[in-house]
Amino acid sequence: MKRNQPIIIYGPQGCGKTQHAEQFRELFHTQRVIDDWSWGDPLLEGDMALTNSPIPEPCPDHVRVFEYEKLIHRVSHDRQAA
Repeated sequence: MKRNQPIIIYGPQGCGKTQHAEQFRELFHTQRVIDDWSWGDPLLEGDMALTNSPIPEPCPDHVRVFEYEKLIHRVSHDRQAA
């Protein structure tokens, strides 16, 4: 993954995206968290957006997109392995 590439984390409202935002920010080394982000809103290098908006297909190449449920399992697994 290209460093500073914008990150989008999506999942249903109330699933824990905001609650875990700091952990995700540290994981991806992002500079800014944008909560309740919507498609069409600007994203800059170093941004991490949290959204419950549907992800368009195909997804733009300049961003990395992660589903919350898959990402939280990855973070939990990495913490247990450490």
